[in-house]
Amino acid sequence: MTDKKWTEDRLEKLLSDFNETRKTVETQAAEVALLKRAETDLREEMRLREAAAVEAGKALQSDDDVAVQRAYTVDPNAVKRSKIATRGASQRAPIMAHKSEGVAVRMYGSHDEVGEYTPGLLDDVAKSGWQRRAQELAEEVSIVRACGVRPHQSIERFRRHMQRGPDAIRRVFTDAADFGAELLPDSTLALLQQEAEMARGVEALFPTRSIGAGGTKKNPFLNYGSAQMYTRSALASDDNDPASFKSSDLDFDTRSLDPVTLAGVLLVDIDAEEDAIIAWAPTARDAMLRARRDAVEDAIINGDTAGTHQDTAIGTWTAGGRWTPGSSKDHRKAWLGLRARAFDTSCTTDISAAFGPDDYVKQLANLGVAHTFGDTVLMPSPLHFLSSLATDADLWRYDGAGVDAAIVQGSSYQLWGRPIVLSQFNSDELNASGIYDGITTTYGSRLAFNRSRFEIAKRRGLRMSLETYEHKGVRYMTVSDRLIFRTFDGSAVKNVHLGYKAPKS
Repeated sequence: MTDKKWTEDRLEKLLSDFNETRKTVETQAAEVALLKRAETDLREEMRLREAAAVEAGKALQSDDDVAVQRAYTVDPNAVKRSKIATRGASQRAPIMAHKSEGVAVRMYGSHDEVGEYTPGLLDDVAKSGWQRRAQELAEEVSIVRACGVRPHQSIERFRRHMQRGPDAIRRVFTDAADFGAELLPDSTLALLQQEAEMARGVEALFPTRSIGAGGTKKNPFLNYGSAQMYTRSALASDDNDPASFKSSDLDFDTRSLDPVTLAGVLLVDIDAEEDAIIAWAPTARDAMLRARRDAVEDAIINGDTAGTHQDTAIGTWTAGGRWTPGSSKDHRKAWLGLRARAFDTSCTTDISAAFGPDDYVKQLANLGVAHTFGDTVLMPSPLHFLSSLATDADLWRYDGAGVDAAIVQGSSYQLWGRPIVLSQFNSDELNASGIYDGITTTYGSRLAFNRSRFEIAKRRGLRMSLETYEHKGVRYMTVSDRLIFRTFDGSAVKNVHLGYKAPKS
């Protein structure tokens, strides 16, 4: 074979191999294209299925989920940008928004430009089990962060829970793996306020309202008694000009609303990891909540704002062992309580000779006429109730009367249609004049009051904070609330009566 022939044969073979290789490549390219097309179709199908699942989820949302979504989702365009924290932002704001989803969630409450407070998802009364769990997990994150521990696990639990929430809230938290500081306040833990309100007894008797931010609140006070109705003069003839309607002059005044800060501090050891912090936090929190609840109830009954408290031995009064005595900042100096108001309005009676159930009803006659038949509540001291009232035939239970049993929380009895509410702080440790003097502690008492004439005004919700003192090896857990108990009525109105020297055996 000549060199030329060998070269042509080699070239032909190379050309043949090239053509085969090209066919193979073209086939593979076609296959790759088919794979890409199939992948695109698969992704589109998955997107459609996911969208269908979301729509199905919307349709299957419970009434509670719908209520949560309606209450806390807002239009991001309607909120000032300074109040919105988007994904990855470092600012803290009450509104959380997703950059691309076009929805926002009000995470915790704030006052608007006119001073009106609107609660958020994490500090409102829970409308569903999902929301309550969200508040618990948010509290856990805040506690762990405040203790100086990186709350990675707590944040992840919170994130996953939020992604299982109502549709709009779930969309805000989609792909949200980097949130943290902009989401949760460091000091306000929503669950605290809710548990305190749910646990209270006497406090629940009175309406509660929020007052705006700022200094002392001066409200115009209206004396409704000065508004009257009159008859109109009849038209006697076509040319008769009847007299004008007779007018009323309404009385206005100013009332100061100065909320008092009640605070409790608990000492906690610093040597704790994240899991340990989560373990002890509920116990410590519950202890502080009970202290707050009991302090408010005690002050509602036994509070006095006089320079010298009416109970001359207030500094040694343990209230049946509930308190450690001796503080000059005693919670019973926060506001004027029911018993002190009865003394201030001279609406008290020695009942040592007439203390039966019929006499208790007659005790209402000592109130002003408008309050005698008003929304009155009877509150005897516990031992006096057991010894003198509980076994009487005129007393009947209504704790099994369906929804009516919830009219007055903590009440299981009625006397002539008036609910009876018991409290350990309506003491059986008083002297013969209805005062705690630390010497004679042998008498009980019984209150009768018109609860519709009192209110609890709150400046803000309950707060908890943790302060770390490394050089001491401790943390201080502080729980505080800012509120005041007050009456609408003037200083001389008899809207509460005290029957003192009540036998307790």
